[in-house]
Amino acid sequence: MAGTRDLASPTLCRLKLRLELRALREEMGLTATEVARRVRWSVAKMTRLETGEGWVQPTDVEALCRLYGASEEQTELLANYAMVTKTNRDEWKSKEYQQVILPGFSAWLGLESVAEQVRTYESEYVPGLLQTESYMRELLRHTRRPQEEIDRQVEIGLKRQAILTREDGPARLNAVLNEAVLRRSLGGAELMREQLNHLAGLATQANIKLQVVPFSAGFHPAMTGSFTVLSFEDPKVGPIVHIEALGSATVIDDRERVRGYEDTWDDLIGTAASHDRSISMLKRAAKES
Repeated sequence: MAGTRDLASPTLCRLKLRLELRALREEMGLTATEVARRVRWSVAKMTRLETGEGWVQPTDVEALCRLYGASEEQTELLANYAMVTKTNRDEWKSKEYQQVILPGFSAWLGLESVAEQVRTYESEYVPGLLQTESYMRELLRHTRRPQEEIDRQVEIGLKRQAILTREDGPARLNAVLNEAVLRRSLGGAELMREQLNHLAGLATQANIKLQVVPFSAGFHPAMTGSFTVLSFEDPKVGPIVHIEALGSATVIDDRERVRGYEDTWDDLIGTAASHDRSISMLKRAAKES
């Protein structure tokens, strides 16, 4: 059965529901169109259910499970997932947050909040999970948003970081930074020293590992851009990739595409400096700010 953390996240329940229902359908050798015809639904409804858009009726899930020949235990579990998507709401879906979160990013925040491991590469700035409040505010100041929106974004950003000190088990964070992140001045020397010393301090925590790709490394496998990979406790839920671009955020769960990012990650950590050398680079950059 699902753990309490699984059932605490409507976003994760929605993801697990669509993945398991899709797997059951494919085991039966049926297309989504054929299933829609058999249960007398529109193809649009079937598509919405398998793409995880909106909430799902438990009775619809039960109907599909009967068609797919799912066990009683699995049917109950999937119906429970559907009930969570219908009756619960991730805090990131609240109206006050939705007004300031990029399209698609609230779903990512819901997944991030229950992840077991976060692997992130950043080429330009300190990843959100590792930012000081001052650094965060300075980044947002350049977006030219109203102060009220900046304050709300900072509130969201600081709340995200709670996964690193979670009472039911902190997430493991592996972060690789381009050396440019350390050297790009943002908000002045004092702010940068505070941020870099903060990174060096975080890197001493057992659940956090930091590595830096030095300029001297030359070409490296992630030069095409930043990305983050989330992994979960449940083996049925494969890793998820997040890519943020100007004005949008994309979540990728296609297994083949995700595997490509995981391969890139493996190559990247082999290129980056060791954890200890990276901490030394952080401390040196702080002194030279």
